[in-house]
Amino acid sequence: MAIAAFVMAPGGNGAAFADPTLGWAGSAYAETAQGGLALADLSPDVLRVFKDTNTVRAEAGRPPLILDLKLCEAAAIRARESVALFDHVRPDGRSYSSVFGEIGIDASWGNGENLAMGYGAKEVVMQGWKNSPGHYDNMIGAYESIGVGIAYDGRGAAYYAQLFAKGTYKPLELDLHDLTVADGVAKTGGAGWMKADGAVCASGIVVKISAGPPPQGMVFKNWASDGNVIFRDTDKATTTFAMPKNAVTVTANYEPVYSLKVKGGASAMGVGSYTAGTIVTITSGTAPPGKQFANWTSSGGGRFADENKAYTTFVMPANPVTITSAFKPSPAEAD
Repeated sequence: MAIAAFVMAPGGNGAAFADPTLGWAGSAYAETAQGGLALADLSPDVLRVFKDTNTVRAEAGRPPLILDLKLCEAAAIRARESVALFDHVRPDGRSYSSVFGEIGIDASWGNGENLAMGYGAKEVVMQGWKNSPGHYDNMIGAYESIGVGIAYDGRGAAYYAQLFAKGTYKPLELDLHDLTVADGVAKTGGAGWMKADGAVCASGIVVKISAGPPPQGMVFKNWASDGNVIFRDTDKATTTFAMPKNAVTVTANYEPVYSLKVKGGASAMGVGSYTAGTIVTITSGTAPPGKQFANWTSSGGGRFADENKAYTTFVMPANPVTITSAFKPSPAEAD
């Protein structure tokens, strides 16, 4: 685990380094095909770091920073580079500030950089930066804008980069709110799947969610929310919704499944596990020689569409059940 801070200003530069006491992992974002970034490409974890940085500034009586897409593009590059070389010197030997020219902006007259690696939670990253004078000074410094980037090494360890500047280049106007996904994961834009517990999303952004593995003996039922969420498909384990203008928790609900056994003749159809109320198509097995289908019976509830037909449907009860097809002598054999 490590953190590093660097500040560059007209007339001189300086660096401060500190060891963290705590440690993380989250979601990176992807660059667009054009080489730039869009708001939808910024992961909830990136937005969380941005929002928490402004919380630190508010506590210090400093004005909020503006999240800038061009600085985020630069920070994404620096986060990836820090995987190869965790330093304010880039892998090719140049200063970190040379990244600004590569993305077409001039931030050389006043900027700063914070790096962090090996942390286990976004909140711990922020605490590590707050506890380090150099990083803290950058976060509350006389800057106007910020970019945030997150990248990963081959083991999944997270690398964070914050870039600060005294100008704006592609500023965003954001309406940010907390998002929690209970029993599931979420993603936005090109970001990877993440466990969204206290994540941050901008209102209007499309969020993709996927339910987690169901508990034993249960299956996914539907999604629910605590307000103002319209799911594209409530009944699908993977679906989307547009982030509302408020904090929200979405929850994956599960329901039990019960076993259905079908007896009577060879190759009877309908055996399986079903939720209560499921309409199951059932077919009686092949009747023994000299016999024909008579009727269906149930060991414990449920409802047949027509108990006197070999091919019919059965409404599953809220318990395990065995249904049996009975046979009677065929007309040719009856006296």
